Formats: sequence, structure tokens, C-alpha cells
Amino acid sequence: MLFLFLCIIINTLVFLWFVINIFLKSSNTYKDKGRNEMVEMGVVLGSGGHTYEMIQILKQIKNSNILFNFFYSHNDNLSKIKTENELVNYQKNFFVIPRCRNVGDSYSLSFIKFIFSFLYCIFLTYKMKNMKVIIVNGPGVCVPLVYSLIFRKYIFLKNIKIVYIESICRVYSLSLSAKLLYYFADFLPHNINLLNLKIITYIFFKVRRKKLAS
Repeated sequence: MLFLFLCIIINTLVFLWFVINIFLKSSNTYKDKGRNEMVEMGVVLGSGGHTYEMIQILKQIKNSNILFNFFYSHNDNLSKIKTENELVNYQKNFFVIPRCRNVGDSYSLSFIKFIFSFLYCIFLTYKMKNMKVIIVNGPGVCVPLVYSLIFRKYIFLKNIKIVYIESICRVYSLSLSAKLLYYFADFLPHNINLLNLKIITYIFFKVRRKKLAS
């Protein structure tokens, strides 16, 4: 009986917490924000060609009111150097993320590292309240970061857009990162062979829902 009573109390508190969060979120939605207000965009850098591809994408963005938050693995300082050299005139910050898996690591060790990295990313991004969008293109280091933002999005009801642009080197199949994340993100596959029925259905209904909402 006591256990049932505690469950009811906990469920009631959780429900009230969600209602309050929704109310606060909706009340802030209609605040008029100036067009010149600085906005933050998250970007994940990865070793190999991921950083090069991402730099080419970001060069198409000419808005000077964007502050870029770059995330990179703790043992991938080369990506930071490349980005600093290529995007000289961009406003940017750099943040280090613990790597989930090294070559030769077992699955159990990789899982432990993933949990640690996931929790680290939750605390790292907690104060980035103005970061409304994050762009990733498939490096393994993006997975715990994106999951931490998904947690923030659905548990704390924060408004953030997750954009996944599949690496151009993926010709015949999606990367493991894409398979882990594509239920939660918008995708831009570079090859038509990657657009299987499941992804087409997902994109169609998501776009249709946006049009109905607008």
C-alpha cells in the first residue's frame, strides 16, 4: 500500500514537472528576438575526411551572427587546427569530448566509455541554452553528444534541431552512426542508394508534419 502511494506521488510530481516545463517553453516561444541576435550552432569534427567535409559545408554559411561551437575528440587536435586555419573569420569555440572507442577496445569497455562520454556531454551542453541546432556528418564521437542532446530535448523539453549529413564516402550503406541516430535527426544522404524505404517514409512524414504545422 505504501509502495503504491509513493508511486502515485512520484508520477504526480513528474506530470506536474512536465506541465510546468511545457508552460515555460510555450511562454518563451513568442518572445520577439532581434534579427541581429547572436545564435549558436553546434558542429562535430571527426578524424579523417569528416572534418574536411564539414569545413566545406560551413564555408557556404555566410551569416556573421552565428557562433559555432565545435566539438572534437580529445585525441584529435588536428581537426581543431584544420578548422582554425580554414575558418579564420568565423566566431567559434572549441570543446573536447572523451572518445568512446579506440581501435582494439572490447564492446564492454566501449560501452563503459560511451556512458562516461554521454554523461560528460550532458553537463558540457547544459549551459549552451542558445544552441538551437547541431550539425554532424558521421564521426563516432558525435553519437554520445547527439544522444545527450536528445536527452536534453525530450526530458528537459529544450528546443534543438539535430541535422545529420551523411558522409559522402558512404556509397552503398549508411554508417553505423547514421543507423544509431536517424530516428532522431534530419538526414541529407549524398547517394540515392542510401534512401531505402524506411528512410524515405521517415523523411516524408516528417516533412509533411512540418508543412501541416506551418
